[in-house]
Amino acid sequence: MLALAGRNNLPPPYPSPEAARAAYNFSDLQDFLDLYYYGASVLRTRRDFFDLAMAYFKRAAAANVVRAEVFFDPQTHVQNGLAWSEFMGGLVAAAEAAEAGLGLSVAWIMCFRKDLSIEDADATLTAALPWLRRGIVAVGLDSSEAGHPPAAFAAVFERAAGLGLLAVAHAGEEGQPEYVWEALDVLHVRRVDHGVHCLDDPPLRQALVERRVPLTVCPVSNLRLGVYPGQLPQRLSELVRTPGLLVTVNSDDAAYFGAYVEGNYEWLAQVAGLGVADVARLAMNSLEASFIWGSSGGSVGGGGGLMSDEAGVGGEDLMSDGASGGGEGFGSEEGDVVDSSVALRGQVRVGVHEGGGKGAAMMRGRGVGRADGGALGARASWGPHRLAELRARVAELAAQAEAAMTSMAVEAGGRA
Repeated sequence: MLALAGRNNLPPPYPSPEAARAAYNFSDLQDFLDLYYYGASVLRTRRDFFDLAMAYFKRAAAANVVRAEVFFDPQTHVQNGLAWSEFMGGLVAAAEAAEAGLGLSVAWIMCFRKDLSIEDADATLTAALPWLRRGIVAVGLDSSEAGHPPAAFAAVFERAAGLGLLAVAHAGEEGQPEYVWEALDVLHVRRVDHGVHCLDDPPLRQALVERRVPLTVCPVSNLRLGVYPGQLPQRLSELVRTPGLLVTVNSDDAAYFGAYVEGNYEWLAQVAGLGVADVARLAMNSLEASFIWGSSGGSVGGGGGLMSDEAGVGGEDLMSDGASGGGEGFGSEEGDVVDSSVALRGQVRVGVHEGGGKGAAMMRGRGVGRADGGALGARASWGPHRLAELRARVAELAAQAEAAMTSMAVEAGGRA
């Protein structure tokens, strides 16, 4: 943040690095958003967006993430006086460079801010039309949740669906379960970002199971933002152990919350008492939840095929876990990413996907299928055979981790 302010000859947002770090001690979602939007204001050029995105992509690739579905907030950047060619040009160029140089598959999820008007959201969708074939595969909702019901955005989501875009929405993070119902029944989302408050509504939880709608859960983000204060480990343990519920683990805005996807797996495994098999199952979930497989053959959420996971970038993990990889976030919750990098007891990792919440980056593929059965950039290499390979790899790594842990236990017993 301070480096970008200096590069662009802007007044430093904080007087010192220590003051900037202190600002990261936020206590709730709005506190975080205030910092996030402040940080986005130092992003001024195409180069800024490229550098920020690449910082995340390199960090994600190093953690074995193979697919990142990243959120970005165009409205934030337009409000800051930027043209689409500046922010989107930088993001798209970075995604192409990451694919060519890092082997990382990237897709973008364009979020509408819930604290802004439906008219502004509709104008944003119109402005995005030239970029739809440059990696934007879905639309979402983010920003302040309280007092902003998802149903208010029904018209713009319907229009987006007509353009072949899939839908996700932040719901049930700090908001009531009714917001998750609206996301499902009014916006027809394929995934729910966060969604942890489905625990407060058993019929909702059962509906998510029956409809096979994934949740992109961001454990460390929940911890930092005070979700379920004093109860979070127990509630997350309950969530991931709900039979049939497609829970995925993501980073949200990693640079803000201090944990990339592997850190989220490790923290969750520790506090919820998860074993290798549990972590492997969560990794498998991220494969199934990814949008990389396309929608023409159905999807998990739609009752048929497979979906990839999501991630965020730009301020909140523009790259879901790394969009903020450079230290700040730069998009509309552009920083959310769905991570598919799985840490098996902290010893063996397999890249699955990153996306979800704000930064969950799962193993999503490269493109999302259009409603008409076409594809927005989906690549032939990401087909059923690839899914089978990745599932086998997760199982192999899980077996290796189990064997290593058993060996360690035997050695410890021998020493005893």
